[in-house]
Amino acid sequence: MNKRFFHATCLMMGAVVFWQGTAFGMIAGKVVDSNGEVIAGAKVLHVPAEGHMTFSSSREYESESKLAEVMSDEGGTFAFTDDAVGGALLVLSEKGYASTSLDGKAVEDIVLTLLPWSRIEGEVTLPAYFNAERRVMVTSLIEPKYLPFVPSTVIEYRKDLYWNQAGPVDFSIEQVPGGDQVGVLLMDVRKDISSGVGVSPGLILMSKGIEVKPGETMVIDFVRQGPTVSGRFVDDEGKPLPTDWIVAQGMIFPDLGWNALSPPMPSSAGEMSREDKIVWMKQWLTSSEGKAWEAKYFEARHASRDFSYDSNTGVFRSYNLKPGDYMLLVSMTTPQQYMSRQMTANLEYRFTVNKTDSQLNEVELGDVRVKVVKTFGVGSQAPDFEVKTFDDKTIKLSDFRGKYVLIDFWATWCGPCLRETPNMKKTWDTFGKRDDFTIIALSLDPDIDAPRKYADTKGLTYHQGFLGQSGSSSVADDYQVRGIPSIWLIGPDGKIVAKDLRGSQIYDTVERMLNQ
Repeated sequence: MNKRFFHATCLMMGAVVFWQGTAFGMIAGKVVDSNGEVIAGAKVLHVPAEGHMTFSSSREYESESKLAEVMSDEGGTFAFTDDAVGGALLVLSEKGYASTSLDGKAVEDIVLTLLPWSRIEGEVTLPAYFNAERRVMVTSLIEPKYLPFVPSTVIEYRKDLYWNQAGPVDFSIEQVPGGDQVGVLLMDVRKDISSGVGVSPGLILMSKGIEVKPGETMVIDFVRQGPTVSGRFVDDEGKPLPTDWIVAQGMIFPDLGWNALSPPMPSSAGEMSREDKIVWMKQWLTSSEGKAWEAKYFEARHASRDFSYDSNTGVFRSYNLKPGDYMLLVSMTTPQQYMSRQMTANLEYRFTVNKTDSQLNEVELGDVRVKVVKTFGVGSQAPDFEVKTFDDKTIKLSDFRGKYVLIDFWATWCGPCLRETPNMKKTWDTFGKRDDFTIIALSLDPDIDAPRKYADTKGLTYHQGFLGQSGSSSVADDYQVRGIPSIWLIGPDGKIVAKDLRGSQIYDTVERMLNQ
């Protein structure tokens, strides 16, 4: 499930996140240092609303969005004369960096105060595995630390350092932005995913969250903290897996439960605007409940581990696991199916590393059975399912044999899902009274109140089923859902007519099939 791996990504990658606002007039201001002295020649970048950029030093950056760029003059002033509105500003200079969201702030008199660059140095004594290239990656979160469920402007600091030396290595990374949650990851890199060994782009051996104060040097050493945990993947019958199967997505998390990694949203979230969600989340993060969640989030983020996998033997290994409960999530595929996101097997497996195990060099889990996925697509028989509806009734897909059935996997926390609501409603309002058509929506929300209220508010009168959060039901896995919304059309004979429908395709496909 993509929601799971979305959390995995959030756990392992830090990002500076600013939320879209509206600015009126010229964006202009001044760049100064911590003493108030003006800074000339600083590079000021405007990242557009919902844009995404990454920087690694005062000179190196890249962006998926078009950036506006100016330099501060002799008086430290700058101005953007184009139509730049909203988003965020980032200042890069040899003397330091600064950043600010433009949301809710005056934009013609901004004072950006540089924070001095920090430095990270340390020693790596852990051995390299598979003769892989060694990598240290540094990521930085500034403010706000984490605001989910709303469109965002993303500015991410990320710096990579590579070397091939097998023995202990001293390393140092210059021009690191300070922060209270700077992530430092040690990885062994295997760049060839078709090799069947390792996880692209690297095997994460250790991850640490540290506080780095602006202008200071932080020392961090990577030493052994726990045992190697190993096992062997086998199929449902205990037989070895095909040697051409590779790990497409996989990670080991502390088993805190998904609610611990997902901050709760109010039951009215489905009706809230983006701006209201931002305000709610900012306020919630200052509460005792929000602070407790944030502490667990960062603890889980830096206790998570990647693992290596050798397709020739089926053996997997993860390194330096401290005592605790863990959950292993795996999706497997073949090199040929990798780009099309077709999975051959998946797994959700829980295990424990005891305190006594921490003194061992290796903890053996034995054979671990993966769930082999039946490959299917358009023309295949759709898996039958039975779900509870919002009004506590039970419905089955097979109950509607003889009709076209539009199935929508969705959730109120999923922005793209909510953007499909007008298309789903238009389709239902047009064809819902026909005897040969119906819709079944399947919610993946963690609780039933939010989707029920959303459906009532929006007047969605078609069948509303509740699956619960990822892992609570096998239906989404049976349909190989890797991300939502996931919208399918099933024919009267129970076979798949279309999948991955979005936008106008939803209405157009239903209309075409009903009128053929």
